[in-house]
Amino acid sequence: MKLCIVVVATPGPRWADEAGADFLQRLPRHWKTQLKWIKPTGGRERMAAEQLKAADSDKVRKLIQAEPYVLLDERGDHWPSRRFAAQVQSWDEQYSQLNLVIGGPDGHDQALRDGAVGLLALSKLTFPHALARVALLEQLYRASAILAQHPYHRD
Repeated sequence: MKLCIVVVATPGPRWADEAGADFLQRLPRHWKTQLKWIKPTGGRERMAAEQLKAADSDKVRKLIQAEPYVLLDERGDHWPSRRFAAQVQSWDEQYSQLNLVIGGPDGHDQALRDGAVGLLALSKLTFPHALARVALLEQLYRASAILAQHPYHRD
């Protein structure tokens, strides 16, 4: 599976870039994982939240085309790590390409939500984009370790 992490944000801070790069290089080679950045829509102070969601979601749709995607969303599924690992394995078997999308500051519009093959919440807490990106990459690494029966994850 080719796995793409799509982030609607600007890169940085350095600590997140370094931590993310560390987990990214640990992921299985057959996932062919990459990060793609989408700059959030400008003029945020002059636009309503729904307009911003729509504009950022349009950018996501243009980037991923018709490829399947999972949205990171606070209202998504909350899974423990072993359940997430099983889901990652299912995605790996089901899709040759999958995008995991961390939305812009205002989230995703309803049309993008409706087209997703899944909604995933990292936590019931809200995280800044940098931390969400690192947490997602760490959980993907943890899932790969669980699937490989590596001792990184402990119950």
